[in-house]
Amino acid sequence: MSTSTLPSAAVAVEDLLTLREAAELGYGAYSTLRKRIREGKLTAYHLGNRIVLHRDDLDALITPVHPAGPSLDPAVAAWVESVAATAPPLSPADAAAVAALLVRGGAAA
Repeated sequence: MSTSTLPSAAVAVEDLLTLREAAELGYGAYSTLRKRIREGKLTAYHLGNRIVLHRDDLDALITPVHPAGPSLDPAVAAWVESVAATAPPLSPADAAAVAALLVRGGAAA
């Protein structure tokens, strides 16, 4: 297991979590956290006879499920806004039909 001693700089105790506490907070299963430490993907520290993790190191493991896609060109966004502003209101049935088209990626049924 890859562990090191806590840095000499002051570390707030509330920023340190045991493996069990980290698992209970949803950072991963206890065994997964130990595996990440062993693989060098997560830094662990010895604090007496306990192994603790810094909350910032745990937060760094969090990644979005769906990364943000490419942003819309400002000119295209302005055009969409102008078209939407001049379009007649949709009935609930029309709104549902448009939503269904968008979910299918624009493919006709």
